[in-house]
Amino acid sequence: MAPDYDPTTILAWLGGPGRRLADGAELFGGICERVRAAGLPLERSAIQLFDLHPLVFAYCLHWHLGAPAYQVDHGHAFAAPTPETRTPYHAALDEGGFLHRRLERGETDLALLRDLRNQGFTDYLSIAIPSSASLPPGVSWATRAPGGFADGQVALLKALAPHLGPPFEMLAERRKLATVLRTYVGRGPAT
Repeated sequence: MAPDYDPTTILAWLGGPGRRLADGAELFGGICERVRAAGLPLERSAIQLFDLHPLVFAYCLHWHLGAPAYQVDHGHAFAAPTPETRTPYHAALDEGGFLHRRLERGETDLALLRDLRNQGFTDYLSIAIPSSASLPPGVSWATRAPGGFADGQVALLKALAPHLGPPFEMLAERRKLATVLRTYVGRGPAT
């Protein structure tokens, strides 16, 4: 019988100590560490958030096992990908908000998935996070475990996704507000 993976401790941390973290990378890293502590063989994760900035369309928080989470900004070209730059996030949106690719079975229809398979990853999920935004945030999860994520692990990651929206949307809105203040009022009020 497959184990039942329970998100309770992850959600308790997210609604408690995690809620007080003002740094998105620190919050995301904390979530990923708790996903691993729940028994999932997570080795790579990313969350995509959108910005209001003249040069930055979106930013992504990345986490890799053994390293702190970090941020990568994406320019406005991210909004209109070419076939060569199309990401699993875009594919997930096209597939109803959920994309699951078993990389060890050769399910590598996108460049990033081929790169991950070449790095030894076996399984990849991309999930659109429910949101009121016209373009929702998204989260991805990847493992190198033989056989990939078990069905119960996939179910936990899918169940966790809606709970990531509120804290990360709040942090994204703070970032947008800081951009507007810097642009129209100056640096002092935005810091």
